[in-house]
Amino acid sequence: SSESLRKSANWFLDFIRIKDDQILLTKGRDAYQYLVFQRYIIYFLALLSFVCIVIVLPVNIHGSNVDSIGTPFSKTTIGNLSLEKSHLFWIHAVLAAIIMPMGVFAMNHFSKVIKSDEEHITRRTLLIRRIPKFKNTKEILVNYFQQSFPDCPITGIQVIYDFNELQALELEYQNVVNAKDYCQRHNSSAPKNMTIKPYCMGQLGCCCCCCCQTVDGYEYYSERQEQINGDIKKELVNSFASPTGSVFITFQTEKQCME
Repeated sequence: SSESLRKSANWFLDFIRIKDDQILLTKGRDAYQYLVFQRYIIYFLALLSFVCIVIVLPVNIHGSNVDSIGTPFSKTTIGNLSLEKSHLFWIHAVLAAIIMPMGVFAMNHFSKVIKSDEEHITRRTLLIRRIPKFKNTKEILVNYFQQSFPDCPITGIQVIYDFNELQALELEYQNVVNAKDYCQRHNSSAPKNMTIKPYCMGQLGCCCCCCCQTVDGYEYYSERQEQINGDIKKELVNSFASPTGSVFITFQTEKQCME
């Protein structure tokens, strides 16, 4: 169980005994993907170490290209094989040709495992709409499902929010920051600071000179940046305070999701 794994101090035994379902339930999907990747790496390196110790190392030691004056370590490398006299170079080439496709196969299999797991999670997730806003919180929804469906445990709830206005503000903020940086670079290289007319078609000269005053570009965009930053904070609070009434709920099994 997960409790016994927490009490164990031997990480190798935990690595052997722990199940993928336990990782998903206790640590989440990101930890599951990382540990599965590490598992594939450990298996591949174990195979590579076995091949190097059992096959490659005796082959290198069998060579005689390094004289007795050389270091002991140099006698265990491929440099101990003579290119003209020894035919053992073929063993290195054959092993490299075998091990590299095995590594590619292992990574391909890992990607399929992760992809199949994503599809499995998708089949266990429901989109529920038209939830009253005063009940559209994770705590209320979790309590409701625990009381109404005690045999269907929930592994995740994601409330949906409307961030369209926030995305528009973010895009405008990026444009203002870029314009501010441009004005700063211009002011540092030009004798006069850049001035702008922050009005519709102001730079095209379509505005009246009396009504449309010219302002310093860097100062204008600095003030505009602070304004948009405040608008983003307000909109972020408003977005989280006003959910759309829809949620994604992930159940433990596909059967529970269908029920």
